[in-house]
Amino acid sequence: LRNRIIDPSKNAVREVVEKYGIEATAGTVGDGLLKSLEAGSQRMGAAMNNFQEAADRMYTGIEKMIDDLYTSMGGRTSSIDAGRSVIESGQDFIEKHTRQSNAMYDAVDSFIDPNDFILPSNFKGAAQEMMFASDLGKLFQKDLAGKIVQTIDSEGPIPYSELAKIRSALGKIIGEKSQVGPGDIGLGEAKKMYEAITLDMQEMAKRQGDEALDAWEAANDFYRVGKKTIDEVIYPTMTTRGGKEWLPPEDVQRRMAGLAARDPDGLAKMQTSGVLSQDDMGRVGAGILDDLGQGTPGSAAVIEDRLSPARIPAQTSSKVINEESKDVLFNMTSREIFEDLRILGGAVKQTDELVNRSGTGNMNVLTGMLTGAGTALAGGDPMQMGGAVLAGVVLPYLGSKGLQSRPFINWVTKGAEQGTGPEWVRAGARMAAKEGLLELYDAIIEFESGNTGGNAQTRGALEE
Repeated sequence: LRNRIIDPSKNAVREVVEKYGIEATAGTVGDGLLKSLEAGSQRMGAAMNNFQEAADRMYTGIEKMIDDLYTSMGGRTSSIDAGRSVIESGQDFIEKHTRQSNAMYDAVDSFIDPNDFILPSNFKGAAQEMMFASDLGKLFQKDLAGKIVQTIDSEGPIPYSELAKIRSALGKIIGEKSQVGPGDIGLGEAKKMYEAITLDMQEMAKRQGDEALDAWEAANDFYRVGKKTIDEVIYPTMTTRGGKEWLPPEDVQRRMAGLAARDPDGLAKMQTSGVLSQDDMGRVGAGILDDLGQGTPGSAAVIEDRLSPARIPAQTSSKVINEESKDVLFNMTSREIFEDLRILGGAVKQTDELVNRSGTGNMNVLTGMLTGAGTALAGGDPMQMGGAVLAGVVLPYLGSKGLQSRPFINWVTKGAEQGTGPEWVRAGARMAAKEGLLELYDAIIEFESGNTGGNAQTRGALEE
């Protein structure tokens, strides 16, 4: 029956359901929901519970899909843990970059006699740029800058080994994001001094020949590329004020989510730069989707700890994850499950509204439906009574499936709006025969035959 009521436009939904072995709720259409009202509210309550149980089985399948998605992304993780992982990767990149840079500059040092003297003119020039010419400006001048210039002017050239030590000390200070020496020179000035000393080292390397110069260029290129990544990728996303302090994990993850939603190129750069790996990106994605299928905070679904798949389309929309960002956050497996969840989440939206209730909510649905039908009975109008049942139970159910024939739904809608007389029964028989939905039609007529006067004769048009 389920296969026969699938709208061709809903094939994608059917394929997802079959792929993951999810039990849909179509099996409850024929019996419980359309039984005669004469069975009373107790039997109808049981029927509604059967429908809820069927939906629960379907949601269990959806929940497994969500679990599989997280597994394919490296495991379920909170947004805070995802942000913490990003910070750790950024810190690890900086630590490795510093260590490797030092090792490469040490290789340059191996070509140079540590006792060779050099006049660090670039270092002196960097210090001079921090100094003021006027007496007023000197009130704001850092003492260290003046002392550096004064010392170089008075002592002249210094051993290369001393310059290398100064460079290493500055590199350590920069890595720790602390202040420099007695003059309290800030981080920005420290970086300028480090680069100036590096240029002085280049002059020494040139004196040693091509091999030494090649080693210096390799070290310098590595340092500059890494520094660019740190300044343009790590600091803007993970720190405050250009690297002064690391942000809290939740703020970092919030910035990563912003990249995923609005700046896929920036997100991709986090990986292509070498800061984050594919596994790291999987954790970021899992953090963005950490509440996938859960209800809105404070809702009954959250309080009762039950799935709310109707939220999946909004939680996975392009406003949350840009289409291009999916290529960065997902591998082939997680991308496939993600797209399947979007299809299925959209299809069960109305089902969620009907079945994803507490027991009290289900009884309210029944109470409303029974009240409408009871009013019709009291008025002696079986056609109106049938319409109340169709509007209260049948239409919400069929509408929730997203798998129905439009002519069939139109027929049910007409009965709900205009009543369920013999002509409606005969018209339904003709339509159901044409649509190949006689089993579903029989289930609905089972109710109609008991409550509107419908019988085999009213359906005679079909046999004729």
